Amino acid sequence: MSDNHQQSLLSQARTCINARNFDTASAICRQLFEQWPTQVSSWTTGLRLGLEAKNFEYAHQCLHKAINLQSRSTEVLLLQSRLLLDTNQSTRSYQVLKDISLDSIKTSELSSELGALYYRHKKFKEAKKAYQQSITLDEGSADGYYSLASVEQYLGNFDAALKRCEQAIAIKPDHFESQFLRSNLKKQTASVNNTMQLKVLAERGSPDQVGHSMLCFALAKELEDIRNYSESFYWRKKAGDCYRTTFSFDCNDEVNFLNQIKKVYSKNILENISSNKNNEAIFVLGLPRTGSTLIERIITSQDTVKSAGELTYFPNLLSNAIGEAHQGGPVTRQELVKLSTQVAFEKIGAQYLDHTLAERQASQRFVDKFPQNSIYTGLIHMALPKAKIVLVERHPLDACYAIYKQMFTDIYQYSYKLDELADYYIAYYQLMEHWKETLGDVIHVVSYDNLISDSENVIEKLINYCELDWSEQYLDFQNNKQASTTASAVQVRQKLYSSSVGMWRNYHHELAPLIERLKNAHIPID
Repeated sequence: MSDNHQQSLLSQARTCINARNFDTASAICRQLFEQWPTQVSSWTTGLRLGLEAKNFEYAHQCLHKAINLQSRSTEVLLLQSRLLLDTNQSTRSYQVLKDISLDSIKTSELSSELGALYYRHKKFKEAKKAYQQSITLDEGSADGYYSLASVEQYLGNFDAALKRCEQAIAIKPDHFESQFLRSNLKKQTASVNNTMQLKVLAERGSPDQVGHSMLCFALAKELEDIRNYSESFYWRKKAGDCYRTTFSFDCNDEVNFLNQIKKVYSKNILENISSNKNNEAIFVLGLPRTGSTLIERIITSQDTVKSAGELTYFPNLLSNAIGEAHQGGPVTRQELVKLSTQVAFEKIGAQYLDHTLAERQASQRFVDKFPQNSIYTGLIHMALPKAKIVLVERHPLDACYAIYKQMFTDIYQYSYKLDELADYYIAYYQLMEHWKETLGDVIHVVSYDNLISDSENVIEKLINYCELDWSEQYLDFQNNKQASTTASAVQVRQKLYSSSVGMWRNYHHELAPLIERLKNAHIPID
């Protein structure tokens, strides 16, 4: 077989993997394994297939073959680090990553992959260097400029991020991610905005439904900035409706899951806490867009507290523990809740602390602000009884509208239709009331509205609850230099502002169906 044929198969496999045509890619990989078993490229291609398809057993088999052939290959090390990270082995992943020299990389693609791994490890300065090399090697890559813009945003370099977005858009005007990021990097004005360009692109449409949704969300955001509220909601609804067609989601199942947690985890069960005495973790919980990032920035204003970002370790470890405890056939999510009461919470707590070593490093304390952790509040307390739990709340209608207006891509799937958002919010609200009632002073509740109106008093109580030494720096959280990796990365580097309080009132008519549902559920909105 010729080298040209091998290269053709490798190219076909990569094309199929990128298109998520995994069956065809798998067939091509079998040919590569049979005909070129001593070529590392055959196995790295199979490894890429396993990673994208989330078939980690297959990926491990390919990695083993690749390591035996070229253990120090830069591509093999990159893929090994990614596989470790994808399988919740963050510390080992970073150890492998540190063995890779940027100077040894000679292609834009591998530089970009190195940047993406550093990005996932929240090593943004290192990611920036890798992405800079990537665009040096390929100045015509809109994706490369966008990746660099994303890093600059999280580092707080908003002018630099804006410049990189403009460079990406100059190369590819319909580069959806760059259009979306550019609109969110600053507040637009009536005289300086991108609404005309965005409207032309949005009205043109696109077969890429996700990309089209991004354009509509960006347009809605800019229209809201210039106070064109009616047209803003029109495009926001279009954005949500369009994106909702791209995934399958059963909101009733989600609501039943939350209700089952409330039912199963009674006060009696919540008293079965572990003996773990570690107090390093501070969990900042709450629905997205309700101020949790702001609270995180306040708490981490001192160097003694590290921002670990939004960690999915706790729910993942809980899921693994349930799987180990239950060796039977498939069960419903409601049955999983019952099974979760049988797991060893002390073990989960110890595993959680072990998994967070890379994120918290040598810091005395660290903040985990993954919003979804809030539904597991009682379980977190059972696993880590000395951990601090801060629950952030916001006016129900401001919370719902702030969620509805944001594009979260692969999470919070209830947020794109008002009826589903209302149903989820009601179940979530009732679960949080249950946690507050059963756990009492274990939870420290922070009202976003009170933080805006009485910031010094609220911040002092928060810092006291977290058992941190007081400093005036906590009041100047906007000067916090730690990277922020959420949709609020721009806002949290500003001083407190009240313009978002009561924003829902500009859409009172459009939100009427949601308002009625919340009223019928006896949720206070006045």
